[in-house]
Amino acid sequence: MRRDEVETVAWGTPLGSVPPKFVDSPAARWPAIALWTPSYIAEKVPEFKRVTTVGSDGLWRPMKSSEFFARMNATIDYAHGWVGDFQALSDDAPTSWMMRSNRSRHQVWLGRAGTLAHYDHSKNLIAQIRGRKQFLLASPDNWDTFGDEPRLSPRVGFARRGRFESKIETVLGPGEVLYIPPFWWHQTRALGMSASLNVFTPSESGDFPRLLDVSLPAACHHGDIAATIRTLVETVVKDVPVEAFLRRLLRNRYDGGEYDCPPAPTTTTICAAARGGQVEDLHKVHRIADALLSWWGPKERDLVLADYVEELANYAAPRRACDLLRCLATNQS
Repeated sequence: MRRDEVETVAWGTPLGSVPPKFVDSPAARWPAIALWTPSYIAEKVPEFKRVTTVGSDGLWRPMKSSEFFARMNATIDYAHGWVGDFQALSDDAPTSWMMRSNRSRHQVWLGRAGTLAHYDHSKNLIAQIRGRKQFLLASPDNWDTFGDEPRLSPRVGFARRGRFESKIETVLGPGEVLYIPPFWWHQTRALGMSASLNVFTPSESGDFPRLLDVSLPAACHHGDIAATIRTLVETVVKDVPVEAFLRRLLRNRYDGGEYDCPPAPTTTTICAAARGGQVEDLHKVHRIADALLSWWGPKERDLVLADYVEELANYAAPRRACDLLRCLATNQS
């Protein structure tokens, strides 16, 4: 899909689980558009708290901003931080119009790099301030194409494989704002020195942290959790067997990765412990299923269900979620 095929909406338009859109906004009139040069930023923010180099260990480290800009053409660094890290620049980019909720949070991105393919659980408004940035976007139903890291990984939500094939491709310039809905896959690349700011806001109808606020529907027992997972998946995903959905989850998040677990017989003990359980509170399981079915559309639902199933498995078997899920996927529990 080309850029000219993406709809532009007024900045007050309600945004939810819709395709990505450009937002006609006040960002083009921000003082930051003219002010945020490397020298100005270095004067205002002497040290960046979180800098990483693409292709390195991926860890954040502090760096003098003058050093960051001096080495910018020799290495691919980027600086990132929540708004408090860049408080001295806040008056240059007034974001009150972007803060759709008291739970919104915003962050600043600087440098020549970008991000690898991933999705976010929240609505994402991105304002480009300096330079240009390329975006590749794909709908949430590309889970089998990309796979993603499991819940216990520090890289949760990032793709494990795949390429953008059926995609939206666009480039943001200074003053332009892009809306990315929850669970939409996206990858970015700065086209030279870039400065941008984004705001995450939970969905009005529901978001994953709110789903986790519902107390877990079983005691911390392998068998009861296993029975709960089966019932939840059966209720939400009616067109495929429970075992097929869990095999898909394992294939997309665990198989061949850092958190993979071997098949039986090493899982025999945990499989035996998962037998004979029962759902303690069927009403609560149905409440969670209703939330999954009503808060998210069919394209997002499988990702959210996989997240919640993993949370249940981690709750019952800390650091052994993969083992428990493999027992269920192979019908050994």
